[in-house]
Parts: sequence; C-alpha cells; structure tokens
Amino acid sequence: MRLFIASTWFQLCWFLAVLGTYQWQWVTLILTLATLFYCWRTQASSLKHIATIVSTGLVLDTLNKQFSVFIFPTQWLPVWLFCLWVLFSWYAYQLKPILYRFPKIYVSIIGGLGGTASYFAGYKLQAVEFGFSTGVTLAILFVEWCAMMLLILRVYRNEKLDEILETEPD
Repeated sequence: MRLFIASTWFQLCWFLAVLGTYQWQWVTLILTLATLFYCWRTQASSLKHIATIVSTGLVLDTLNKQFSVFIFPTQWLPVWLFCLWVLFSWYAYQLKPILYRFPKIYVSIIGGLGGTASYFAGYKLQAVEFGFSTGVTLAILFVEWCAMMLLILRVYRNEKLDEILETEPD
C-alpha cells in the first residue's frame, strides 16, 4: 500500500509539474518541500542519498541545456524541473526494495526507457523543447538514463553499507 501511495503521489506531482510548468511551479515546489519534510520525519537517513541523485540529475540536465539537448525559455533550469528531480529521487528510494530484486542491467534498461519516455512526454506536453531531432535526443536520453539508473542502484546500495558501518561497534 505504501508503494501505491508513493507511486500515486509521484505521478500527481509529475503531472502538476509538467502540465503546470511555469504557471504552477510554486505549487510544485510546495508539494516537493512537503515530500522532503515527510521524508525527513520518516526516513531522514535517506536524504543524503537522495541529495546525491538530485545533484547528479541537475548537473546532467544543466549540461543537456548547455549543449542544447534541451531548450527552456529560462536562463537556468526551471524550478519545476528541479522539483521533479527531488521527487524522482525520493520515489526511486521508495522503489529500491523492488529494484534490487532484478539484475542491474534490466533495471538500467527499464529505467533508461522510463526516463526517456518521461522527457518525451514532457516534450509532447510542451514543457521542454529538444535542440536536436527527436530521435537523436531520445538516444542521448536513453544512454543518460541507463547510466543514471546504475548510479541510483549504487548510491542506494551504499546506504545499506552505511547502515551496517554505523551499527558496528568501534
């Protein structure tokens, strides 16, 4: 039930961010902050790992913007996209019990397809413009998201190691 609620929350926030983009980005920010507050109250130790994924994702999308893979009408990444990275990183954390049930290569490929599809949906909903042809952009995104999923698996697996190390006596 917890995973169903997390999935529903993430999808609602995603639609709000992508459909509302600049008009509703402050609502998206409030929901993102509420998600972080909830996470802090229930899974505070996860915030460090979530921050790692968010930082990496923001660097990646900043590079995508700088190299004109993405085109936004703002100088910086939009607030709603920042929020999506926070929400996605939190959601991936919620999915980790499922992600570790499967071989990394399968998780990477499915994540690559999902991440690419998410940006393609954003493109179709006019939240982002692509600077290259759709095919080239989707190929770039697929490679990036396969790598991002491998990073997520590594970061969230390291959380287990951190917990073990913290509980071991000195």
